[in-house]
Amino acid sequence: MVLWVFGYGSLIWNPGFDFDDKILGFIKGYKRTFNLACIDHRGTPQHPARTCTLESEDEAICGFVYII
Repeated sequence: MVLWVFGYGSLIWNPGFDFDDKILGFIKGYKRTFNLACIDHRGTPQHPARTCTLESEDEAICGFVYII
């Protein structure tokens, strides 16, 4: 069985898991932005951390694909 994992945030530079291959893959029409206020694993309710999310933009592309 082959599992494909699309990465657009920290998975691009530090996936945190073993993989067999890394290939350039992308989503058209989306860009990465650090505008998600995260309190569950990086920040606190008083000080939410900014984490990466995808935002729609017509001409944008982003991402990598890992093959497990």
